[in-house]
Amino acid sequence: MFNNKLLILFLLYLIHINCHLRGPLSIIGNQLSDDKIELEEVKEKSNKDNCPHINSTIINEIAIHKIFNYLTKIKREEIILRASKWKNNKVKLLKNNTYEGYNTDNSGFISMAWKLPSPGFNTRRLSYFCTMNNKSDLRKGDVFFNVAHDDIYLFNDWINPFKFYAYSETKGKYIDLMTKNYSKLINSDYFHCKYNNAI
Repeated sequence: MFNNKLLILFLLYLIHINCHLRGPLSIIGNQLSDDKIELEEVKEKSNKDNCPHINSTIINEIAIHKIFNYLTKIKREEIILRASKWKNNKVKLLKNNTYEGYNTDNSGFISMAWKLPSPGFNTRRLSYFCTMNNKSDLRKGDVFFNVAHDDIYLFNDWINPFKFYAYSETKGKYIDLMTKNYSKLINSDYFHCKYNNAI
């Protein structure tokens, strides 16, 4: 059963993101302090959301990721289906732009494919939603990360033991199914992990 306080925190986060709350989150957040879920100041986030009426205290990112790990699972086939939609619709990856509510960048694409709330999370925060796995355990919907370079690929399938297909950004700034070299990525400080909610 979903923990009631986790549900409350989750709803608070959605309220903040959608700019619907007309009062300070800190008042409600303090009532949850017995759960030892830390709160942090995020004035930049509040300003970016254009929500000056919101007291700039929201659930910290660690709590947020814990919450989403309780959400409904998603089938790997659906992850790939969602990813292929951006490919087929030739969605162009542009900074400071959105498509169907999601940021049109690599991390926004993965957020969309994983069915996380829009507008999506950045690459570093996306890494909190997955668990590192072995090469032999890679499945559709898993990802390759390079957090330092803000780069991420969505794994699709193996071509052979050395190469695989992944959804990634092309030179023309579109999403396409491209061939990747496993050893080259690992030697370039990429790591792979499975999305915790994929089944």
